[in-house]
Amino acid sequence: PLAAPTPGGTQRVLRYGETVDTLFCLTSKTTDMHRQMCQDIVHGVGAEVDSAKSWRAAVEVATAHADGAASSSSVGQNLIRLCRRATARFPLDSIGGNSGSSSEHILSLWVLYAKAQSEFGTREEAKRTYWRIDAVLNNNNNDGGVADGSAKFFPAMA
Repeated sequence: PLAAPTPGGTQRVLRYGETVDTLFCLTSKTTDMHRQMCQDIVHGVGAEVDSAKSWRAAVEVATAHADGAASSSSVGQNLIRLCRRATARFPLDSIGGNSGSSSEHILSLWVLYAKAQSEFGTREEAKRTYWRIDAVLNNNNNDGGVADGSAKFFPAMA
């Protein structure tokens, strides 16, 4: 389901029945700083809700938590859901119109999504996501901005 815009114009982060802990795969081992960043994203504190850098950090921590989990585990499915939410907020098409730093964070979110699909979803889903990333990189690499941030993409495909 599509998220309804909040009064400030941004999309809500949580859906019905979700909590900060369930969406961001938070555990008892989550640091207070990371937990606060996730809460800031959810509540739209500052620019966190629309920061690709903050979403990337949240997904990276969730990915580290999911490492070693069984491929059919709820942890893995929650990670895919988080990645899907992040990539919906930061579509690949927006890479060309963002600063190099923001583009790098968006690209990293998509690569993390493809890796999560590969590990916890299906290889077919992951392959389609990698193809989409590759298509965007091939269309936008004329200015050198996205190509510079793509160093993590190609090893991830291997």
